Order: sequence, then structure tokens, then C-alpha cells
Amino acid sequence: MIKQNISEEFQKVDLMFLPTTTTVAFKSNEKNADPVSMYLSDFFTTSANLAQIPAISLPVGKDEQGLPIGMQLQANKWEEEKLFQFSKVLMNLNNY
Repeated sequence: MIKQNISEEFQKVDLMFLPTTTTVAFKSNEKNADPVSMYLSDFFTTSANLAQIPAISLPVGKDEQGLPIGMQLQANKWEEEKLFQFSKVLMNLNNY
């Protein structure tokens, strides 16, 4: 069902631009005491895995503490080249 729903969305768009995590980056070892919280922070990346489509996470900035903020791009099945090309454009625009 997930694969079908995402496949239908790619009939309308070329790429999906989504959050990578539910929060900004956390400091190293910050969530070790709460593994459920740590795993839930990756919630947005599971759709690409379940739908078996390519995705890439890109840095798009930093928060007030200088920790990285990431966004992910997802492409339709077998469209890795489109994903890489657009990612390169974004990285160049953001001077990464």
C-alpha cells in the first residue's frame, strides 16, 4: 500500500522535498538514555525504505547552536540520476 501511494504521488511530482528528522540535530550521546526517542527522530526516512525508492539527505543550514539541519529528497524508483543532479544543484546553491 505504501509503495502504491508513493508511486501515485510521483505521477504528480518529479521529486519530494521532506524533512529528514522530526527535530533539529541533537548532540552526540544526547538520546542514548531514550532509544525510542532516538528511533522516532528518524520517522521521516522510513517511507523511502518501505517504498523502495531512492532518497538522499542534504544539509540545508544550521540552528542557533550551530548544529546541522537536514532535508531529504526522494525520487521515483530508478530515478537516482535525477536525484543526484538536483541534489548537486542544491548543494551548489547552499555553498556546501
